[in-house]
Formats: sequence, structure tokens, C-alpha cells
Amino acid sequence: MLGLGAFLIIKYWRQHRPHMPKTKEIAYEKPGKLPPAFVGMLLTPGAEPGWGHALGTLFDLADRGVLEIDELPDKKWYRQHDFVIRLVKRPSSLQQHEQALLDLLFDTKKGWVEEIEMSKLSSQVNTSGWKTFTNMLKDEFEAAGYISKERKEARKNLVIAGVLLLALMVVLLIPALVFLNVFGLAVLMLVGLCFLLAMLAFIMSSALSPLSDLGVETAVTWQPFQNYLQQVSRKKAAITRPDIFELFMPYVASLGLLHSWAKRFEKEGVTTLPHYFHALPGSTNQIAAFVAMTAATQTSSGSAAGAGAAGAGAAGGGASGAG
Repeated sequence: MLGLGAFLIIKYWRQHRPHMPKTKEIAYEKPGKLPPAFVGMLLTPGAEPGWGHALGTLFDLADRGVLEIDELPDKKWYRQHDFVIRLVKRPSSLQQHEQALLDLLFDTKKGWVEEIEMSKLSSQVNTSGWKTFTNMLKDEFEAAGYISKERKEARKNLVIAGVLLLALMVVLLIPALVFLNVFGLAVLMLVGLCFLLAMLAFIMSSALSPLSDLGVETAVTWQPFQNYLQQVSRKKAAITRPDIFELFMPYVASLGLLHSWAKRFEKEGVTTLPHYFHALPGSTNQIAAFVAMTAATQTSSGSAAGAGAAGAGAAGGGASGAG
């Protein structure tokens, strides 16, 4: 029975999964013009919004003059660096997920503010603003044609199958324990079977990408560029141009490479900082301050993951890339 159940689940997964070939090719330039958050979602397992996509949007807005980031002079015994994100302007032409990010950053419990300390981002991520941002991003991403409704439904069906199997396991477990002497281990084995098949259904749901054919095609187009950014971050590729440190920052952030990217350029002796970042005046090692800032952005990733998990649990989530 275990083999038959596993066969049916895997067969269903194979029938609906898109084929997205992996490539080791690298591209030194962006293959097109897409919002960094879109690129991150295309190349993230499950195409689900995450903290990296919010950071990619943040740095893209900063690069366009909407935000700036300043190092703060006050240091705590428990925190050597803190930074403040300031709103410079709020253009009316922003995309919906960009507007939602500004609301997430600056619409606090005390009302609208013009700046927020980076150390307080975690508390902001735990507000309803995070859900609004992720929903806006998902809606725009789907409206662009990158999500297949059929594959999205197939993922949901696998989650439902897993939940039903777990429910059946609970139903069988109580009488199996009460009447163990009557039924023997047979019912307990059936309970274990339900559990194993439920876990397999959840895993296959995570392994089923919801990307449409257009989404897969676009992801494949951007994959070589991602490979290059990864190799630069891991010191496996040369830095082809001095300006890529700042130029590709939004995409690096969206792909989860921000801190390693900054550390690579720090070790290369880069001294020119992005125009939107200001270290303390008179600092002798300004790039170190920027690296510290990238590390500070990671402290909110756990809050985003927790908020995302809660939302996924309520919606019957699951995530992964195409196989």
C-alpha cells in the first residue's frame, strides 16, 4: 500500500510539474528589465514572496532616490551599529508592491513616520503590512502571467491530500491504541502509512513549481545572470566592472546574496559606496559600515519567515522550484 500510495502521489506531481532546465552558463549583464522582486520570485523555489524580495525592492527604491540609509552615531553595548532608513520622496508612479513596501516601513503603530531605525524592522515585519506587501507582490506577479492557475491548484490539492491523510491517521490512532490487543500491530502500521504518505504529499507540493510556461521561460533567461552573481559572491568569478557593486545591488538582495556580495567587495578594497548610503562622517572604514548594514538587514528575515509561515499555514501554502 505504501508503494501504491507513493506511486500515485509522485505520478500526480510529474503530470503537473513544469520542466525548467538548469544551466551553469553565466551572463555578465541583466537579460532584461524586471523588478528585482519579480526576478527573485522567479528564481526562488515556490515563487513565494520572502524577505529578500522586500530588500531587493528597498534597494531598488533607494537607487531611484526614494529612500536613503544613514548610519546612526549612537551605539549600544549590545549593538555596535544601527542605521536609519529615511523616506526622501514618494512618487505616484510606484508599483503596488513598492507602495506597499513604503507602507510596511513607515506606517507604524504610532502613525506615519518619515524614518525608521533598521533595528526596529523586525517589529514592522510582524504587522499586517507584511501580509499586504506579499499579497500585492503575488497579485502583480500573477497578473504578469508568471503563475499557472493549474499548477497552483495542483500544489493545493497535494496539500489537501496531506492534510486528509493526517486526519485519517489521527482517526485511526486512537482505536489502534485502545484495541491494540485486538487488532495487533496492523492498525498501527496503517497509521504509520498515513503519516508517511502525508509527508510525501507535502514534500511533493513543495517540489511543484507554480510557474507558468512564461514564468519558466523567463526564469531560465535570468538563471545565467543569477549564476554570475552567485559566483562573484562566492569568489568564484572575477568582478568584470567596478560599478556592478552598486548597479546589481537590488538583484543581489532579492536573490539572498546581499551580505556575501558586500563582503566580497570589501575584501577587494572597494571604497565607493552606493549614493544612497551614508556612513558616519570621518569614518576611516566606510565600506565596513555598509557590510554591517547588510548584516543588520538579515535580522528581520526570521520575522518575515515566521509571518510568511503563518500566512502559508492559513492559506495551505508550500513552496519550491521547478524540477
